[in-house]
Amino acid sequence: MTGGSDAEHPAIKQWKEAYEFFMGWTHFDRNHEGDRDLPTDLAIRGAVRVVEDVIEVRTTAFFDNLHSLEDLLSGINATVEEGE
Repeated sequence: MTGGSDAEHPAIKQWKEAYEFFMGWTHFDRNHEGDRDLPTDLAIRGAVRVVEDVIEVRTTAFFDNLHSLEDLLSGINATVEEGE
């Protein structure tokens, strides 16, 4: 997503915060320090949006490359008329 590994890069920091958010709510043994309020819908939507953005960036690049490869293979595998 960022092309680097700087943990303080805003995109990486956002991803880490979303990761910790979901891990904290899906693994109760990580946060067993008593009662805590459930997250708001806004907080949940925000964390989901970060995950969606990361997936979109990764899949867009993948499918762009796939389409380029399909176009290339189509040209390579095209049949040639006799006499050409």
